[in-house]
Amino acid sequence: IAAAVVQDDVQAAPVNAAAVVTTTAPVKVAVPYTRRRRGVVIRDPEEESSAKTPIETKLKDKGKGMSYDDIRPIFEAKFNANIEFLLKSKEQMEEEKNRAIALINEILAQKAAKRRRLNKEAEDVEELK
Repeated sequence: IAAAVVQDDVQAAPVNAAAVVTTTAPVKVAVPYTRRRRGVVIRDPEEESSAKTPIETKLKDKGKGMSYDDIRPIFEAKFNANIEFLLKSKEQMEEEKNRAIALINEILAQKAAKRRRLNKEAEDVEELK
C-alpha cells in the first residue's frame, strides 16, 4: 500500500529538470577495528591498508665507491687509535692505583710518626712529675 502511495506522488508531481538536485551520501572509509588491551593497540596485518607500502628505496653505498684496499687503512687507523686509548686508559688506571697505594702508605707512616711523637710527649710529661 505504501509503494502505491509513493508511485502516485511521483506521477502526480510535475518534473522540473532544472530544479532536480542529486545529492550523494558522504563516502565512508572502512577503518579496521583495533583491539585494545591495557593501552596497547593490536592490529591485524591483513586489515592494514596497503597504501603504506614503502616506495622502492635506494641502497646507500657506504663505501663511497672505494675498494677494500682503500678502506682497510682507514679502519686500521681507527682501530689502532681505539687500542691506544684503551691502553692509555689502562696505564692511567695503574697510575691512579699506585697513587692510592702510596697515599695509604703515606697516611699510615704519618699516623705512626704522630703516635711516636705523642708517646714521647707523654713520657716527657711523666718524667716532669
